[in-house]
Amino acid sequence: NFHSLSISGTNFESFDNYKPSLYWLSNDLLNTTQLKIGATYDPDLAKINYIAEILYQKYYPKLAVRYENLAQASTAASSNGQRYAVAWREHVVSAELQLPFSIYRRNSIYSYGLNLATSYTKRYQLSLPLRDFNDEIAFPLSYQLYFNKNAMQSAMDLLPKWGQNLSITYRHLPLERQLDGQILSLRSNFYFPGIAKNHALQARLSFQHSEGRYEQSYDIPMVAGWGHFLSPKVNNTLLLNYRLPLFYPDWSMGSIAYIKRFQGMLFSDHQNISAKQLAPKSFGLGLSADFNVFRYYYPDFNIGTKLIYLNDSSAGQKIIPTFSFSYSY
Repeated sequence: NFHSLSISGTNFESFDNYKPSLYWLSNDLLNTTQLKIGATYDPDLAKINYIAEILYQKYYPKLAVRYENLAQASTAASSNGQRYAVAWREHVVSAELQLPFSIYRRNSIYSYGLNLATSYTKRYQLSLPLRDFNDEIAFPLSYQLYFNKNAMQSAMDLLPKWGQNLSITYRHLPLERQLDGQILSLRSNFYFPGIAKNHALQARLSFQHSEGRYEQSYDIPMVAGWGHFLSPKVNNTLLLNYRLPLFYPDWSMGSIAYIKRFQGMLFSDHQNISAKQLAPKSFGLGLSADFNVFRYYYPDFNIGTKLIYLNDSSAGQKIIPTFSFSYSY
């Protein structure tokens, strides 16, 4: 029963790294099986990713089978130490068992769970010939443990006033006999009240350690504009994001649209933070508008733009514009 289109591949669970998407959704009559087919545009790499997923959730644990065709990028070093940008595409087939739980207490929402998964990855269309490039990752095991606590939002809040979100992921290759590798990542996301009412500050800090076949893989969110400059191996990233409502114009465009609010955003993105490396790798500002269409109260639509300044000498273009479009109920 294909019933609707969606612009979110995560059912709007998070917009921290929202990328323009279009998905075709299907559910059976009892809502125990969900099928999702679609594509996502990656503005950092200027590439399109294709995804198909089926989720069966009648019993615990939930079972998800997923196919992805992804564009990836990294850097490689030559024998003289010079670094080059490398791009490729990859087929990824994965299966995952999910144990999600949620608790509502007063004005707080707790969500926690455990995910177990395995996959098969085949890489192709490598932009440069590399000697030690791994074009296949066969049936790694992945374990994810997460815990989230967020305050409920009012209608005028842009982000939760308080929030603590932690996720630990470990992947390794116990079934490989000749090759090995592992990757351990810690992702955290915190929300704090801003200096005025309905303002919000987001701090997202992530770490990872990878080796072997995962040397060119990243499980943590990268800085804005990462695909537009040459980067050494990234071990950690930090995002500081301040969002605020600018004004409420209450503009009516006939019966086509009703513009409720304009939002502003200031952000600073850091990578490989150390005592010698505190300067942001990219920073910028954004502007977006909340509106309704055709006199309907829901859904709430948001359209926005963001200007990213790259603080890196290898960037061919210093200012990168990006655009977004989303909706929520």
